[in-house]
Amino acid sequence: VAATVSLLETAQEVGNIGTFVAWLTPDKVGVDEWSSTCMEIFGYDETTYDGTNNAFWRRVHPGDLEMVREAQRVAHETGSYYDVQHRIVRPDGVVRWIRERAQVEHAEDGTPLRFLGVTLDITKERAQEEALRASEADFKGAFESAAIGTGLVALDGTLVRVNAAMTRILGRPGEQLVSMSLADFAFPEDLPNLPRVESMIREERDIESFTQRLRHPDGRPIWVRIHRSVIRNADLSPRHVLTQVEDVTAVMSAREELVEARLEVEARQRITAMLNHEIRNPLNSVVGFLELLRSDGAGSLTEKQHRYLAHASAGASQLLELLGEALEMSRISSRTFEIETVVLELAPQLEEARAQALPLATAKGSKVTVDCSLDLLVVADPHRLLQVLRNLATNAIKHTRDGTSILVAGRTIGNRAEISVSDNGEGIPADKLESIFEEYVQVGADRSGTGLGLPICRQLTRLMGGELLVSSTVGEGTTFSFTLPIATGCVAAAVLGTASDRG
Repeated sequence: VAATVSLLETAQEVGNIGTFVAWLTPDKVGVDEWSSTCMEIFGYDETTYDGTNNAFWRRVHPGDLEMVREAQRVAHETGSYYDVQHRIVRPDGVVRWIRERAQVEHAEDGTPLRFLGVTLDITKERAQEEALRASEADFKGAFESAAIGTGLVALDGTLVRVNAAMTRILGRPGEQLVSMSLADFAFPEDLPNLPRVESMIREERDIESFTQRLRHPDGRPIWVRIHRSVIRNADLSPRHVLTQVEDVTAVMSAREELVEARLEVEARQRITAMLNHEIRNPLNSVVGFLELLRSDGAGSLTEKQHRYLAHASAGASQLLELLGEALEMSRISSRTFEIETVVLELAPQLEEARAQALPLATAKGSKVTVDCSLDLLVVADPHRLLQVLRNLATNAIKHTRDGTSILVAGRTIGNRAEISVSDNGEGIPADKLESIFEEYVQVGADRSGTGLGLPICRQLTRLMGGELLVSSTVGEGTTFSFTLPIATGCVAAAVLGTASDRG
């Protein structure tokens, strides 16, 4: 018996299990008997433990006192099992959690004799439970508020839990998604190559990522980036697969557009090279030989032959102009075209455009004037600006009646300079104002142009930070205008100073 008692005490110490007896008979009520382990749990030793139930009640945490009293009352009165977890406060002020399990022992006549039970220190277990609850709360918060679709997937590949983002991406409410799998959203032709959760588990892969096309309930395709990671139990067996789904449809669309744009640029470059080398160079030779024939053979050609030769030269020159503008348009649209902007005086650019358009204006009896402040400085590419101005001025002369007046003007509007080319010609119908900027479109009776001049001008003004606009009234005239940034500060002062020195 002594050996058995000793073995029991050793087991209690090793397991940190305390035992207690609380007597309930009238002659011993209030007397307790605690094991040494029970004393240690409550912060007592042989010298400080007084053997009464006051030793217990002194240690019960004030916040749990009523709950413990009620539990003991019910156990005493009903004979039910007493199983309570509560806090105690040790002499050093440290709060610990204990679990007490006890039952009332009765005499043969039913009289309560004593309260027999055990006490366990569960402070560490409670801390672990609290940490687990906090961790689960953190996980739940992160899970629910994640910006990308997140779901817990069973080992058979079916969803068991999803967040709001997942429902938005897949287009179904959460209650419908549960028990579905991503395979249910795949296009039939994609199913053979769809990575499966079952394969991931079987091949013992803990992490995988892939991009997949899925079918939205409305029928449209969506592209998603899927990340999977295996969640394991304590024994390392797989429990769930955490699956995150990110909608990358916009990225994939942009990538496809980029590929298409690159292919288009490459095609344009091939066509440009072909036009330049296979057509333009031989055509230059044709134009040159026609000019030689007109000059060297003038005396030996009949009047009809002269007329035929003039038609051939004009046609070849027009075709050469068309090729040149087509090549220019191709270069501008290739995204490799560069604009070299500098600070420059606007008035000289307008005067140069007038000078270059003057021969054509003189031939048609038209008048070209310039109106611009001498100190107006703009930021632009001088070569391309002159190209735009020259094209607009010559267009105004060619596509209006003889004797038309053309005004090339520049003025300040806020921090921008507005440049305009106006005429008092026939005007353009309102329903044609936008189509004139389309490639190869010609408006009016004169069809001698290429239909590329205005589209090129609009693209060039955009590259310089402006936008070519048109306003017109039939019978009164047309105005083309665009704006450019005005140069200010030290750079502008330096340019004006240089211009003054030249003057």
